[in-house]
Parts: sequence; C-alpha cells; structure tokens
Amino acid sequence: MPSQRELLLMLFEESEQHKIEGRTRLQKLVFLVQQLWDQSDSEVFNFEPYDYGPFSADILHELDHMEEDGLIEEQVTRLPKGKKYTYTLTDQGEQYLSETSDVSDGEIGSVVQRVISQFDSMPISRLLEYVYNKFPDYTVNSKL
Repeated sequence: MPSQRELLLMLFEESEQHKIEGRTRLQKLVFLVQQLWDQSDSEVFNFEPYDYGPFSADILHELDHMEEDGLIEEQVTRLPKGKKYTYTLTDQGEQYLSETSDVSDGEIGSVVQRVISQFDSMPISRLLEYVYNKFPDYTVNSKL
C-alpha cells in the first residue's frame, strides 16, 4: 500500500504537465482512487462528508509537508470568490517517487492512471456531480 505522500505524488506524476488545479479537484481525485482500488479495507486517507462532498484534512497536511520538502510547488491565485490552488510536481518530487516507490507499477498505479485519464480534465461541476451521485453518503454536509 502506498504512503499518503506516494499516492499524492503518483497523482501528480500521471496528471497533465504534472499539475493538478484546485484543492476540491485533488480531494475528489484521491477519493476516487481509494474508492476504485480493491483494497477497501485499508485506506490511505480518511474522508468525511464536508462542504463539497468527501474531504480529508490529511491531504492538506501532507501537501504542506510536501511543499516544505520541495516535492511540489503550490501556486495561489486570488479570485473574486476566494482562492485557487495549483499544485505542480517538482523534479525533486519525481526523483523521490522513482527512488522510494515500487507501488506505481501495481494495481494502485493502474487505478491512478484510470482516475486521472477519466476525471482530471473534467469540469469541476461535472466531477462534483459524478461524486455526489455515486457516493451520496458524502453529501450530507454539502453546501451545494
């Protein structure tokens, strides 16, 4: 089973330009990987129902640590209604993943590839709609 760090790095590595735009999108991509992975008895991140469906505070904590360690870069863009976060894998992050992880070739690696190819470029409204319809238990605290 990958560590929290390895799972996030795998998602960045598979994404276009090694970049994921938006915290909400990243939360949903990680959630979908865990839901589609057949190891349902062991979760890398714990999710709970929140403002926009499934949410894990552990993801935000790990992102902070990864940025401090130089594995990712975080760019914050101010918008009229808040902020947009963009996370990009660094060369150091790619090197870390190649040196420490042998899980990306296994079943979890193919699940990550499938989730990224199917959902990474999907408009966020459609991604949320998909997650809400497929996993209604995680919408009980939703703002939408």
